[in-house]
Amino acid sequence: VETINAIVMVVDETDYAHYLYDQHTAKPGHYEVQVIHTAALVVSRDRKIIFGQMGKHTARAGILQLCGGGIDRDDLRGDIFDLDHNIAKELKEELGADATDPAQVARYERAFLKEGGSTGKLTVIYRVELAETTEEFSARYKSFVKNLIKRGETPEFSHLVVLAKNENAIGKFFKANEQRCDEYMRPLFDVLLKTI
Repeated sequence: VETINAIVMVVDETDYAHYLYDQHTAKPGHYEVQVIHTAALVVSRDRKIIFGQMGKHTARAGILQLCGGGIDRDDLRGDIFDLDHNIAKELKEELGADATDPAQVARYERAFLKEGGSTGKLTVIYRVELAETTEEFSARYKSFVKNLIKRGETPEFSHLVVLAKNENAIGKFFKANEQRCDEYMRPLFDVLLKTI
């Protein structure tokens, strides 16, 4: 149901195996899953876009995508999914960024909804403005990764991409990498190019 101020979606619970089955069989039908997930368009104080390439140990190894992830029971508040909670959790898990710390994250807000594409995913995209420059963020991220590894954990991103927020840099990036990008990336960046 869509109104002027809200989009209301009714969801059913499934599991990761069901999602993987759907993604790898690509046959529409009774067992089809329409995934709703979040993504964060992270922009540093010096106007650089930060995202990453998924690590070899993940289900989406090698894919270039924004920080984000699927919703789960942890995001439920009563019978409503709290997507703000979800994106704050993903920022912490994937980038080590604390959305409640104004020294790290100046603000974050829902900005875009992408639907359709080959997998039919619904992507709720947040705009996240860091309070840090790229250099400050990178130093903190390196420390975050070092601590993860020390605890025996593996970072979700094999490496980060830092992209200037201009037409030339974005064009070169997609020319070289479009086939490895999550399906929401190109439409999102096309919209961004219209606002630069």
